[in-house]
Amino acid sequence: MSQEENSQAQSDGVIMNPDDSRQPLLQNECAGEENGAFHTVDEEQHHESDTRVNGMPTVLCRVCENNIPYDKNSMQHVVRCSQCNEATPIRGPPSGKKFVRCPCNCLLICKVSSNRIACPRQHCGRVIILQPPSNHAPTAPAPAGTARVQCFYCEEVFMFNTLANCIARCPHCQKRSSVGANYVRVRSFSYFFGALIALLTTICVIVATVGKSSFIFYMIWVVLAGVTIFFAYRFYYFITLKISKVLGPLTSSLILARPALPDGPSLSDFVNGNVKKTRNGRLRLPEWLKRDMTQVDQKQLKLKKQLRGLKLATVCEEARCPNIGECWGGGEDVPSTATIMLMGDTCTRGCRFCSVKTARSPGALDPDEPLNTAKAVASWGVDYIVLTSVDRDDLLDGGASHIAQTISHLKRECPKVLVEALVPDFSGKPDCIEIVAHSGLEVYAHNIETVRRLTPGVRDPRAKYDQSLKALEHAKKANPLLITKSSIMLGLGETESEILETMRDLKDVGVEALTLGQYMQPTKRHLLVKDWVTPERFDELKKMGDEMGFLYIASGPLVRSSYRAGEFYLKNIINRRQNEQKVLNVSV
Repeated sequence: MSQEENSQAQSDGVIMNPDDSRQPLLQNECAGEENGAFHTVDEEQHHESDTRVNGMPTVLCRVCENNIPYDKNSMQHVVRCSQCNEATPIRGPPSGKKFVRCPCNCLLICKVSSNRIACPRQHCGRVIILQPPSNHAPTAPAPAGTARVQCFYCEEVFMFNTLANCIARCPHCQKRSSVGANYVRVRSFSYFFGALIALLTTICVIVATVGKSSFIFYMIWVVLAGVTIFFAYRFYYFITLKISKVLGPLTSSLILARPALPDGPSLSDFVNGNVKKTRNGRLRLPEWLKRDMTQVDQKQLKLKKQLRGLKLATVCEEARCPNIGECWGGGEDVPSTATIMLMGDTCTRGCRFCSVKTARSPGALDPDEPLNTAKAVASWGVDYIVLTSVDRDDLLDGGASHIAQTISHLKRECPKVLVEALVPDFSGKPDCIEIVAHSGLEVYAHNIETVRRLTPGVRDPRAKYDQSLKALEHAKKANPLLITKSSIMLGLGETESEILETMRDLKDVGVEALTLGQYMQPTKRHLLVKDWVTPERFDELKKMGDEMGFLYIASGPLVRSSYRAGEFYLKNIINRRQNEQKVLNVSV
């Protein structure tokens, strides 16, 4: 917990001790403004888990479902997850207290009699309205006609009232489909016969009045023709409408009332701490993706403290990267490093694979962030740094000038550092792309994320497949010395031919570096993993990419777009190009 969050909590009358998890995270009921008051449910008491990993008792994190060892903390009430840094109860709350989970994932504790509580986190501040204690809370019946529907396009399940309308818009992919086949069948037959009758009527009227020259008859012909076209169009619409499957009636209105929060999982995801990973179609994690997350060395803690002091966010934490221990921990000859996320920790887009918080207007940019970023990188002593950023569609330039300013400060503080920037598509604006391309960076990265067919259901509606390709192409044309880079996630249901087609599309627009990695579902609210791609398959795709002519390909289950595996090779390419440019300038 940062010093800012701690001081904010204390100013609200909250006693917090981030270094001692034996103390509850929130002791007293917070007084706060009713602004953004939020209704929630209590966190269910958790019983100690019998699960053991390497002989140590562990509990399943209720936020990221990581196994947390608690052998040294068995007498405490909560334990903190080393992956998502959130608390999970391992025992029931103290007498007269209860646990409450805020929508921002912060675990709070208050009196049983409390009727509201405020979240102390600086970027949250919600006032949570608590339900009065009740031992026999009756379950409200589901509204009549409410059913569980599986979308035809994205295969996700959502709730829909079939009595109100039988054409549903999926809240996940935003596409329309019919709920069940009966509605489409009845409507298509009705409009077909309506079109047929209107057509026959039009023909009969025209034949009967064709010899009479009158404006009234002309108007009748036009009206009848319009009615015929209308019925024909509606028939075509319904006959081509896709049909979503009705899985069954909704048995509890509690599921229907679950809030779809823009900045994290729903509260009901935290109520049951014993949910296994195989429920709701979730695939169990294969052995080659499992990593030991129990070891946290001093280098990681030092780096985290430094980033908090400079008020910097990292994509390592926000996106829950599985390689955080390797990058933050460093090695004997490798310094600790992190991928800094510029423009804050809140994005204006809501991609269905990403766990970064979202909001329509995240707020003003921090004017000190560019300089603080340069100071942090200078203190690490690295010669290659990766910067990334959130999308800021609320800004006129999408944050392009802010990113360029950060790179300029970096070059002044560390003239020899090589900069890779993973940036948004800037809504396809060429001038914004050029600002970043000419800012002094060496690697311009923008992720296409997935294949063309899956893009509408995986990415935010504002992020388009062709728009990403054009952004990469324009960056290369604006500055030919740049290395352009992109990334593809696998395991979302794509086919081999679609993967190869996407790789060819990237190669055609001048992309030279490519990373391929396994998609891993960050929370239960995000897209399900369709299949686990084996390491052998990743090796085959790497060979295919090499044959296509990519300068560099990193392909593996745990490879991420910001992963440092390719830094050494990319550095050699950049240095070689810079030397060739110097020789060319001297000869000229």
